[in-house]
Amino acid sequence: MSEKTASDTSDPVSVIEKVKSASRAHHVEVERKLQLMRPQLGLAEYRELLELMLGFYEPAETRLSEALSGRTKEALSLHERRKTPALRLDLSTLESELGETHPLPPCARAPLPTLNGDAELLGLMYVMEGATLGGQFLSKHLAASLPEAAREALAFYRGYGAQTGARWKDFQAWVLSEVTTPEDQARYCDAATRSFAAFNDWFDRWSGAQKR
Repeated sequence: MSEKTASDTSDPVSVIEKVKSASRAHHVEVERKLQLMRPQLGLAEYRELLELMLGFYEPAETRLSEALSGRTKEALSLHERRKTPALRLDLSTLESELGETHPLPPCARAPLPTLNGDAELLGLMYVMEGATLGGQFLSKHLAASLPEAAREALAFYRGYGAQTGARWKDFQAWVLSEVTTPEDQARYCDAATRSFAAFNDWFDRWSGAQKR
């Protein structure tokens, strides 16, 4: 069987712009809710933010590990992209600074959308990898706005460090090579939109629980 070419499918480059356009409103809503660019963020507020992120990333990363094809996991070095260890490290650092423990409630895990096949699972990864890319900018802001005691707890937002840009490009390149048919592109964009929506719903649930 001959390999797929661009002439066999729709323009593969367009999927990058398609997913941005399809998910933009939900992405903006995430940024509005998190308010990460606020001038100051207290220790307790930052701990709650990390717990919120852990509640989403842990089940999301488990889902990706269980359901992505072996080919995609190997191509993207999925095990090296896990953020849960960094979140737990940051929370442990904060607990040391605060002199207390604050375990997550057993139910504090985000419900994820139903995602089937690599095209849809890559839509979930788009949300997470895009957040990692943005974390490079946010980590610098947080290093300046957080109390000094929390400035060592930035492993999550520092992402892959100097490799963050390269890994984002690797992710995009894989999407361009794999999500090529109009049907798969539609599934990819829809999954990214539903993943953003799931995070927004999780934020609302988490915020409501914190106020009780």
